[in-house]
Amino acid sequence: MLDIKEGESFGQTLHRLRELRADQRSAGNAGGATPPKVKVDTQLLDQLIDSAFEVNVDRDRVVLYQEKMERSESALRKLTDHIESMQATLQSELTQIDAYHHDHPEFLAPEYLDHFSALKVFARDLEETTASVRLLQETIKEHTSTARYTTRKLTKTTRSLRENLFNTRLVPVKNMLSQLRTVTNKTGDMVGKKLVFEMEGESTQIDRNLLDTLTNNRALEHLIRNSGDHGIEAPEERKAKGKPEEGKITLKAQHDGDRIFLKLRDDGGGIDPVKVKAKAVEKGIISEDSNLSEHEVLQLITSSGFSTAASVTQVSGRGVGMDVVRSTIENLGGSLSIRSELGKGTEFILDLPYTQGVSRALVVGVGEARFAIPTTAIESFGYVAKERLTGKEVEFEGGSYRWMGLNEICGLEQDDSAFAPGQRVGVIVVKDAARPFAIACDIIHGMQALHLKPVPFFKDSLKGVLGLAETIDGILLTVIDPRDLCGIMVQASDRGYVTKPSLKRQPPAKSKPLAIVADDSVALRKSATRFLERIGYQVITATNGREALLLMDSCYPSILVTDLEMPQMDGFELTRNVRKHPVVSELPIVMVTSRSTDDIEKEAFDSGVNCFLPKPFNAEMLADAVGKAASMEVRTA
Repeated sequence: MLDIKEGESFGQTLHRLRELRADQRSAGNAGGATPPKVKVDTQLLDQLIDSAFEVNVDRDRVVLYQEKMERSESALRKLTDHIESMQATLQSELTQIDAYHHDHPEFLAPEYLDHFSALKVFARDLEETTASVRLLQETIKEHTSTARYTTRKLTKTTRSLRENLFNTRLVPVKNMLSQLRTVTNKTGDMVGKKLVFEMEGESTQIDRNLLDTLTNNRALEHLIRNSGDHGIEAPEERKAKGKPEEGKITLKAQHDGDRIFLKLRDDGGGIDPVKVKAKAVEKGIISEDSNLSEHEVLQLITSSGFSTAASVTQVSGRGVGMDVVRSTIENLGGSLSIRSELGKGTEFILDLPYTQGVSRALVVGVGEARFAIPTTAIESFGYVAKERLTGKEVEFEGGSYRWMGLNEICGLEQDDSAFAPGQRVGVIVVKDAARPFAIACDIIHGMQALHLKPVPFFKDSLKGVLGLAETIDGILLTVIDPRDLCGIMVQASDRGYVTKPSLKRQPPAKSKPLAIVADDSVALRKSATRFLERIGYQVITATNGREALLLMDSCYPSILVTDLEMPQMDGFELTRNVRKHPVVSELPIVMVTSRSTDDIEKEAFDSGVNCFLPKPFNAEMLADAVGKAASMEVRTA
């Protein structure tokens, strides 16, 4: 037994655990006996695992900063190369002038000799400074190389720490075999049927916290009772169908990657989708003209209070308790799906996360607010043109879905006038018991693995809010389940679904217009970003035209500021591609370049540039160019 000392840190506890394990291993090897086990309080173990996850998030953040450092070192190397090239050119010119002056003393007037001497001194100072910058760049390169090696070791260590700690919380699924077999036998006695319970994959490991939640909420018990009472036929009926009198209920556990599947199936009569749909229409859950697939119809039995039973007893009705089962599984970050075949039986599939506390989520944004939606609640996602969201339903990837705005679900106001015509809007199709629906958002930031933390003091009262999570770049996200929030926050109206008036909150700060700056020079990207932010723009940057074009597939900018000469895709090619783009073809474009000849300026305007700005420029010049470009008529290809 390991005694936990008051005030002891996580690292100290872990160190003593390792020492104790080493001593036990040595003692066991010496005596040939099985090493004794250490009893650790479950609350402490959960705290250690949470701390390990936090360390993992911090490690991801270190990796992010290390990658940024490597990019900065690469930019510094290119800048140093450029300075050395300029210094060599200057020195060459000075040498030629000096040699010519030696042969032709009258070439330089006496009053210019002092200036020429000072210029040579400046050239020598520049050479020394360039050498110092090169030395600094090499030093930074060595440090980034060391940091890269250290982060690789850190990655291995944190992964091992996290996995080892998590494995201490795993228990075999067979731990609930006795309890579920007892539930099956009691259900059989209550309904007068012969039932047998079997388990497959009983050695499969499952998170103890997940198992405790399923047990405490009696999710599997609800499924077994419904299968025994309403799914499996009476002995006489089974015998008439050529089935054994004894009905079988089987639970199969299967681990697949970061998911664990619990599949509970019976060999009963199955679920009649026609009866289910008729009952759903009768209860007003769906309309009579709803066009649902058989899978969607079967999911209706998990709606609250739904039942096709003629009479309600302690165990009767497929829908009795099924909403509790679905809610329990979704709160665990999982999903419930149903398969059934008339005359052969029904299978309930519980898709659950293998690791509690960490889940993959889609990060989305509305205005300046960000939210995370677990991937288990999502069927698909992507972008559509804003004009396609005019009706109550949206066509997306071959399906038609009722839709609502993320701002409506979260009770946020949003000014539609802030969006330009043709803007693409993010669409997320959400799984639902009755029928999948879509939510619209400003931007989809992408998938992330997040460490979910419960909301302190409000765990049970905030339905639809699963917790909080922090991204590796330090942004705090609210993790939501849109399915629960929709039932609480929105109501139907003539223009679709809107936030219930009593639940509306003050609007967030209006989104700033977005600008993309494309330039291969770090210094110019930073200066342009600084100037644009001063006049109210939110700025994202790209190092070449190809990167800028890819950015436009996930956002709708209000202005593009691009350099002319860039690797992979220059400013001319970028402009021509933008003018052919199906969504951003009318985007105002400002081109900046140090090559401001008449021919280049003409080619820029011919390719579709709105405003041409020579380098160097200041904030006023850029602001004036942006204003002119935004007010000009755009010629598209």
